[in-house]
Amino acid sequence: MTRTEQVNRRLGGLGDIGKFIAALWRSRHSGGAVTPNSDATKIDIAAVAAMVDGVYVPVGVGAAETAVVLTGYTPTIVTTSVQFMKVLVTVKKAGTHGIYAGAKVASQALAVKPAVPAAECEIAYLEIPNSFTAGTTSVTAGMCKQAAALNGLGIF
Repeated sequence: MTRTEQVNRRLGGLGDIGKFIAALWRSRHSGGAVTPNSDATKIDIAAVAAMVDGVYVPVGVGAAETAVVLTGYTPTIVTTSVQFMKVLVTVKKAGTHGIYAGAKVASQALAVKPAVPAAECEIAYLEIPNSFTAGTTSVTAGMCKQAAALNGLGIF
């Protein structure tokens, strides 16, 4: 029996909190929640889980979401040579993801993540550099920042 199977077995009888603790353990032994897709203009959202309003919520019912496009959001995820922004990635209570683009500013240091909407939980954010166009410019691993909660405060 693998270590992951042992953790799942021991915590299985604890209901939602057991599922959440098992997800915490798995998150500490896997990659980040958001990574670049093989089509570098898209992102992959790992099979993660959250406690949203006290309810255990697996994204995509435990399945990863791959090749998520970054187009079609307001404001658009496009920056000029003198603009930077942050893009928030959340899990919603329904088990789907949310993507929210922040304001465009003059430096990455000034860029602020959008506020997390009610009944959602942050899983990651993207630091969008200058001269970026969603759907055209490649997303790099360095742009993908995992939420502080991934370190044990709330989501996995």
